[in-house]
Amino acid sequence: MHTLERRGDVDDAVGQLVTRAVLGRRGMGMNAINAALAAGTLVRVRKGIYLPGELARSLSRWDKDLVALHAHARAARNPPVFVGASAARLWNLDVWPADRSIHLLERGTNRSNTHGPPVTCHDLTMRSGELTALRGLRVTTLERTVVDCIRTFEIASGVILADSALRRGVSKEALGAALGDSTGTRGTVRAAQVLALADGRSESVAEGRLRVLMHVWGLPAPVLQYEVATARHRYRLDMAWPDIGRAVEVHGNGKYFQYMETSEKLLRERKREAELAETGITVLNVWWEQLRRPDLRTRLLRHLAPLLEQPG
Repeated sequence: MHTLERRGDVDDAVGQLVTRAVLGRRGMGMNAINAALAAGTLVRVRKGIYLPGELARSLSRWDKDLVALHAHARAARNPPVFVGASAARLWNLDVWPADRSIHLLERGTNRSNTHGPPVTCHDLTMRSGELTALRGLRVTTLERTVVDCIRTFEIASGVILADSALRRGVSKEALGAALGDSTGTRGTVRAAQVLALADGRSESVAEGRLRVLMHVWGLPAPVLQYEVATARHRYRLDMAWPDIGRAVEVHGNGKYFQYMETSEKLLRERKREAELAETGITVLNVWWEQLRRPDLRTRLLRHLAPLLEQPG
């Protein structure tokens, strides 16, 4: 059994979703609802489903999209089954780039959509035991969700999602078995490549992106979450090559992974680097924005030059 992290903000918002019928019983007709929408005291999450405005505005974009999945289920004529990226969101896996569409198992009555994220229906064959209930919603199991995603995602996105599943306690063996059940299905070869690269020690989307880039560039694989004791502290480095005293720290966590570089954080990093330098380790900092810059490969090659210049 896989445990879920508590998501207090989402759980609270889901509990406060209200339908037009309920508002009607409270004495709010469409004129009053439209006035509340105009005033911002109500926010339409999906056609006929609303949320108090102040609460809606307090949610992160990621959490708003999670609430939209619950709102869709509330509005659907038949209970929907969430698959793919939507199921992954509900399992609290890392979905990057963020996919705001609602992905459902093929059901004709759930195709229509007005007000809210677009709906994509998937004609998937489900085996016994591959569907489950999660927070009151019907979804594919965690293993089936991961396999569906890594078969269709780009390599980097698949590795990032698989990393997060491994951190949650799913084993590579279980994912490999689930993938084996779909042998011959489109995307199986790519999914196998993703599983080979996935590592639960990778702690963020930014780390996953950088690991895939380094793999593509043919750079030597690092030791992940390498622990170093200095005279004053014990640090854990995102990526390290201990034999040559090199490490990389990757910055850019959080849903939607906003680039943020505060003076306080920079000062803390400089102090840390100075302590690590005393142990013979040189750190290269890579920030979220820099993952798209063309000079990143050159910086990494320069940083790892002692290793790359070794015979063999």
